[in-house]
Amino acid sequence: MSVTITQPEKNIKAELDINNNRYGIIGKQILESSDIYSARTIINADRKNLIINGGFDIWQRGTGLSSNNAYLVDRWRSTYYTGGLTQYVERVNVDNSNIKTKYAARVHSNGVNTTSNSVEQFRQTFESSVGLDNGGNTQPMAVSFWAKGIKKQDINLYGSNSSDDQTFTITSDWQYYSFTFRRSAFSLLEFEFTPSDIIDFTVTQIQLEIGSEATEFEQRHIAVEYELCRRYARLADLNNQAAKFSYEMRATPSVSGSGPYLYEAEL
Repeated sequence: MSVTITQPEKNIKAELDINNNRYGIIGKQILESSDIYSARTIINADRKNLIINGGFDIWQRGTGLSSNNAYLVDRWRSTYYTGGLTQYVERVNVDNSNIKTKYAARVHSNGVNTTSNSVEQFRQTFESSVGLDNGGNTQPMAVSFWAKGIKKQDINLYGSNSSDDQTFTITSDWQYYSFTFRRSAFSLLEFEFTPSDIIDFTVTQIQLEIGSEATEFEQRHIAVEYELCRRYARLADLNNQAAKFSYEMRATPSVSGSGPYLYEAEL
């Protein structure tokens, strides 16, 4: 006795196409991700950008200030290593349609510093080092940003270790830059200039993320960015709120000003 089984013909190519498309575009990207950090980026999970105020939306102290060693824009410190020229930091509008943020920070000096070993720095220090996994092993880290100047000029980008150093060249046109590191944990990210000439550097969309390549800048809601900044600095009408704010800020803050008062618990 024999049994014959028949079934309708199948178009193998069509079946394969259906199988490839069953997860949708996003699902397919997640399945093809090389690591968990890339997958997390695709679904926009958690806080991707470890930089605070990388789009320069928050300016609690004012939108045009100067100093040779101080926080001028939220979470960014301006300083000179030696020499002590005044550094100006001001908010400017982004004039490039390819950059999907409104503001940038323009960093410039008031002259030329000929002091030996003089450098000008614009940095963000992290509350705890980033770049290590739970076992203390290094992870790939990507840094990206848009920048320009008034002319061609070399600028150094530093992490927490000399092996992380990078040098890039700005021009008078906006350019996108990205670098990948995997050698050390980051305790800060710093732009450094050797002021043999007048410094004039404009930057925005600064992003530091875990992963092997830079991805699109994370556009957080303005309220979220504001609260992240207020952990380190905030304004208030009264000058006796330090004890109260110590529960909400990184540490018990110092207070300055004459109203509104500036409470700072910076690093």
